[in-house]
Amino acid sequence: MNNILVILLLIFVLLVFCFLIVSIQQTHYESHSIGLGNMLSASSYKLAKGKSKIPDLGIYRTRDNKIKTKNRHSNIKGLDPSAFHEIYPSICIDVAQEYIRPIVKAAKPELYEPGVVRIHIRCSDVPSNRQLNYELIEYDWYNSALDLLRNHMIIDKIKVHLCTAHFKESPSNSEKQICYEYSKNLVDYLNVNHKNVDLVISCNSVDDDFLLFQSSSGFISGGCGGSFGFFAGALSYGNVVIPSISGPYCREYGKLSRIHSFRKGGYILHSKRVWHAIVEDYKDTDNVIRLCRTISSVPNKLPFSNKVYFINQKIRQSGRYNHMKELCSRYNFDSTHIEPLYDKRTHVSLTKTHYSILKQISTLDEAYYIVFEDDAEFLSDPRPYLHNNTHEFVYLGLCMVNPPIEPTVSGTCSHGYMLTPTMAHRLVNIIDTNKLITEHIDQIFQSYINAPVIRPDLRWSEDEDFIGICYQHRNASWYKGTTNFY
Repeated sequence: MNNILVILLLIFVLLVFCFLIVSIQQTHYESHSIGLGNMLSASSYKLAKGKSKIPDLGIYRTRDNKIKTKNRHSNIKGLDPSAFHEIYPSICIDVAQEYIRPIVKAAKPELYEPGVVRIHIRCSDVPSNRQLNYELIEYDWYNSALDLLRNHMIIDKIKVHLCTAHFKESPSNSEKQICYEYSKNLVDYLNVNHKNVDLVISCNSVDDDFLLFQSSSGFISGGCGGSFGFFAGALSYGNVVIPSISGPYCREYGKLSRIHSFRKGGYILHSKRVWHAIVEDYKDTDNVIRLCRTISSVPNKLPFSNKVYFINQKIRQSGRYNHMKELCSRYNFDSTHIEPLYDKRTHVSLTKTHYSILKQISTLDEAYYIVFEDDAEFLSDPRPYLHNNTHEFVYLGLCMVNPPIEPTVSGTCSHGYMLTPTMAHRLVNIIDTNKLITEHIDQIFQSYINAPVIRPDLRWSEDEDFIGICYQHRNASWYKGTTNFY
């Protein structure tokens, strides 16, 4: 009898515990302690996998938390649900429109305003957040987006939404001023080409902004191109333009054109972003606005310095050293051998060494300089591509799973890249030095740079995960595996 009571008590405690967990999770969703866009991404992922239950959010409430779904995407596995919209943007849009959009529409009557276009700039996140997809978009992109919308509607008014919950959280007056200056300057910029259009600035709560965007006759999801604006556009019933997401793990870039139409009046438009790497301080609004008003490229094509830095343990890895000397001689590069800086952790040693090279390059005359790791090899002569470059940082090659064919990507691996002293100086000043003792250098670059890769259409025949003209040839006779530094 006592054993039965103990078992019943344990079952009761377990049920209470489960109830508390579910309650906490529900409160977590409804309190927006994580972003509304991230929650919508996670819900879309569940629905894509055939799950019928998703949490109630402030913008809708599901009846009994159940939606009739079909398991159409059982092959999608191993994803962070909150990043579903980045990895499979078009599939995510299809799922969100089919299952989530009807219940959002039912939650609140449409506030349909003929002739009104709302722009989500979301500048409020930028001064304190340098996540990869939290980048400003060049102002000219908004003109292109407005041109697309004009094909479907007459634009009488443009409302620029400068924040979401920014002002609710009582930021400092300086942050409010920064946010306002970015928004006001975008309005001034757009006024040049839209003089007969009434342009105003608006600021509302997260839920109110989302429902306004979703029910507008025209919506442009600009700013950082994050999940909030993505889903506001994806769930919209009006005409909408969403910026492309430039993350390295998007598995649909080969399928998406520069202007991808996901429905009538709905577009994903390739975005021109202001890289975090070229912004030393977001509080320097004059400089940031200048970057937003101009294309983020080198104004005049710079000469190639012919200078190459390669990282190698000369004594322990003499085969790789000889290969790098031969490679540089083959292309008439002026090579400088860099011995790795000491650290027991191999990846930290490599990261510190790359950082030290950036410091060296930052002091040189303005030109292009190349950095190699000692397992690099070429598919073709790089010189014709180097002289035609107009960016301050360029990957000569990348390694990635399901690599995108995209002019500008943020990639993995750092076996070969080219940059200017100006870019090297910016990186040295903005990279969090705490990352130097924890992260791989390609992860650090990935956090700060959205850079092009030369010839993304090229593939190495032995491993098609490598794109560009430079790859890691670890099957070569001169490569004898990875050894610990020192």
